[in-house]
Amino acid sequence: MPIVDVLFRKTLKPSWITKFRIPHLHVALIDYCRLAVGAMVTIACTTAGPSVIAQTPDLTVQLKRAEEVVLPALTKGTVAYDVIATNVGSGAASHVFVITTLPLSWSFQTTVTPNCFFSPGGFVVSAFHGTTIRLPQPPRALCNLGQMASAVSKRLQLIAKAPSNLQSAAGGAVESKVFKIVSTVDPDNIVFETNEDNNTAEISTEVQTAADLDAGWSGSRSGTVGQIFRQTAHIRNIGDRDAENVTAVIDLPGRIDFDRYEGGDLDCDDPAVVPNSGNLRASCRVAAIAVGDEAATTFRFRLKPTTPNDMTLNLTLTADPLGSIRDHSRSNNVSAVPMSITAPADLTFDYLFDRFDPPGRDFADLLLHVSVFNYGPAASPPTRLQIEW
Repeated sequence: MPIVDVLFRKTLKPSWITKFRIPHLHVALIDYCRLAVGAMVTIACTTAGPSVIAQTPDLTVQLKRAEEVVLPALTKGTVAYDVIATNVGSGAASHVFVITTLPLSWSFQTTVTPNCFFSPGGFVVSAFHGTTIRLPQPPRALCNLGQMASAVSKRLQLIAKAPSNLQSAAGGAVESKVFKIVSTVDPDNIVFETNEDNNTAEISTEVQTAADLDAGWSGSRSGTVGQIFRQTAHIRNIGDRDAENVTAVIDLPGRIDFDRYEGGDLDCDDPAVVPNSGNLRASCRVAAIAVGDEAATTFRFRLKPTTPNDMTLNLTLTADPLGSIRDHSRSNNVSAVPMSITAPADLTFDYLFDRFDPPGRDFADLLLHVSVFNYGPAASPPTRLQIEW
């Protein structure tokens, strides 16, 4: 029988126990041993027939963003990554693992991916020449892909969370920074492959700071027809970057009788009627809102006398309605507040005297005409009229 001599080098790490085997060959020597680092092993094998070609796996890994539209990530935001391992070799691979490593300031958003173990990272205390030191450990996800036949791919998705702030190498705050994420298939080199140089994939992810526009209202939430109302619309930047060229719209019900603005750094037009709706809309703008600051405007109005009783009116403020500003969260860009309105009766009293002087009498007759009017939109309850003479 022909003899096939196989010579290969495994760069071993301490305490590794390595099983050397060549799939689909009858191996005359199978050695289970503990070897020193960098040991070279020669294995002699005999084939079962006149010619048999060894079938050996070859594992590769890809790492890419999972989003359809890839944009720079935002601080405190989540980023989805697809990790795809493929066996491009001719033989099957058993016990395939893939490990994904995040930068130190990152974390994994989800830790429930099947067959994955998540290490949150942090610091490991170690002794070095009598000195205790803290060694940083990045977050890692170690996933078991099991057995992979030839030409088989397996995909898993990991959700990572970007850091809450960005710092340069010198420690100063920056608005943008690029981070590297790494995935490695067969990280402990357990699987014997035809090519060990394609087991690692890297991807660079840019993280940016961004504004976070938070819209809100302050003012009375209830009132009656006829009174004067004051409401303040405000937009606060709770993000980590200044917002520039901020626009907003204020939507008001058509039953409002707008009076005037009473100050504020949010510059707004007088409300105009929205076609086909009868409601009012005011457009507003401000050059910039710094981090932690806000822009606001206060306006005064009444309700039209025809407003029905027990009615709810909604006032709505929308910051950045066109979405032109990169924002951490658009869920807080809109604020709508209800106002509970009562329209009570409005009773007024009027009277008129008629004097009669009959001839031959030294006193006159007075005729009192009393009128009670309800100028309010609601009916009055049963009412008493008392006249003291």
